[in-house]
Amino acid sequence: MNRFHAIRLLPVLSLFVLLGLTQSFAFAQDNTITYQGQLQNNGQPFEGTANLEFRLFDAFEDGNQLGLGQTFVNHPVDGGLFQVELTFTATTFAAGERFLEVWVNGAPLTPRQAVSAAPLALHALNVPDSESPFSFDPVSGDVIHASVNQAIRFEPRSGSEPPNLDSPSVTIGHPANSATAAGSAVLGGGAEVAPNIASGEHSVVAGGINNHADGYRSFIGGGSSNQAPTILGVVGGGAENTASGNSSVVAGGFRNAAAHFMATVSGGADNCAGGRYSWAGGRNAIVRPGSGSGGLAGILGSCASAPVSGTADGDNGTFIWSDDQPLVDPFVSSGPRQFLVRAAGGALFTGSSDVNSPAGNRLRVNGTLRVDTLGSAGATALCHNANNQLASCSSSARYKRDIENLGSSVDLVAALRPVRYRWIDGGQADIGFVAEEVAELMPELITRNEAGEIEGVRYDRLSAVLVAAMQEQRTESERSRSELAARNAALEARLAALEEMLLVGRDPAGAGQN
Repeated sequence: MNRFHAIRLLPVLSLFVLLGLTQSFAFAQDNTITYQGQLQNNGQPFEGTANLEFRLFDAFEDGNQLGLGQTFVNHPVDGGLFQVELTFTATTFAAGERFLEVWVNGAPLTPRQAVSAAPLALHALNVPDSESPFSFDPVSGDVIHASVNQAIRFEPRSGSEPPNLDSPSVTIGHPANSATAAGSAVLGGGAEVAPNIASGEHSVVAGGINNHADGYRSFIGGGSSNQAPTILGVVGGGAENTASGNSSVVAGGFRNAAAHFMATVSGGADNCAGGRYSWAGGRNAIVRPGSGSGGLAGILGSCASAPVSGTADGDNGTFIWSDDQPLVDPFVSSGPRQFLVRAAGGALFTGSSDVNSPAGNRLRVNGTLRVDTLGSAGATALCHNANNQLASCSSSARYKRDIENLGSSVDLVAALRPVRYRWIDGGQADIGFVAEEVAELMPELITRNEAGEIEGVRYDRLSAVLVAAMQEQRTESERSRSELAARNAALEARLAALEEMLLVGRDPAGAGQN
């Protein structure tokens, strides 16, 4: 005889929920009922474990069992309470009432418990086709809701891009919108003459108008007239922006283009990130694209009118930012791996939160050039140090030892060969010295790279050499003037003696000499 004489539901949860979505029960996905009950023994909550079995019937008494029973061995019961997840096939809930019979330790508890359906779910199950807002095509599998200005379409699609994933497309918003590839989605927006289109597999257009996500797994967040024509391109929003490079990003703004692999435009207007791994921002900042920019889509957007670098990668690795100067004066890169900033009001790098404070590792550019490395109000110039790094030029005696005169420099200056030349990278004309020639004259005047190769001339150090040469020349000039003055004095003395001799030999009366 079963010693458990009562079981009470706490409650019985609904079997059906509109669209089949709920935390405890998702009929369309796993047909799960979350069942909670209370088990009592002689009027007191039971504590321990019990063997539980659940069977589903189509009648309150007798009737037919539907599907297989579900058993839970040594299931924990805490303070009389227990919870189980019951899973039945979808066909067991096709029509009619359902009743759950509970067995404890091999004996049934009575009466059976009715499994009720939510009212909205009952209506959804029994609504006539004429009242449903959706239509279903059993041949194509399309599920469509359409009205004058809005549409929802779920359409089965077969994938063609690796790994060939079959996934339905989803189109929401204006009826003119279209998601035409496997896993693609248009989630809203659109207009009759400016629809949103997601034609790349697993591409997404979230909203806006006239946006086209045509690349594989590309994304457009919103805005208008944006394009993402290549794989993994992203446009966050804005207008007339183009992410045409593989894995490129335009965050927003107006008429911006990221036209190469991993290129980025953060925003602003009329910017072009045309090189691999390049970055552009502000207004009219142009990283020159190359022949490989844009992949199959070509060079689009603001990069279409930009000068081309002549290489496949464009000016790769270049960072460029420009202030708000107008379109007639674009700020254009001249080579790869550059860090370029155009700021008419000056540039500042500082470790202080107060831009007017003298403290904190500061560098000002344009107008005033300075570095405040010691937190003082004073400023020093910029130099290349022994490791060819840009650093402040500290000249205080506090930092120096073994100080001695530089020595003769006139011959060194005379031996320097000023030249006119063009840079190989970019072709710009320039003047200066050849570092290898300077190294032969004075090694302290050149810098070397990490490989030990001669890299550049320390033009700031030439000032010391020139001063020494000028001082030496001045000393030589003063010595020459002193010697010349002495010679002049001697000649003047001799000339005076001769004149006196001539006067003594002359006849005072004018009668002539004896």
